[in-house]
Amino acid sequence: MARARVDWVRWLGVERMETELAAV
Repeated sequence: MARARVDWVRWLGVERMETELAAV
């Protein structure tokens, strides 16, 4: 379960980066 949590956090980080790049 902890492993899935890490993947989720990583996915959120990627999504956030893409959102910030798209905003620019």
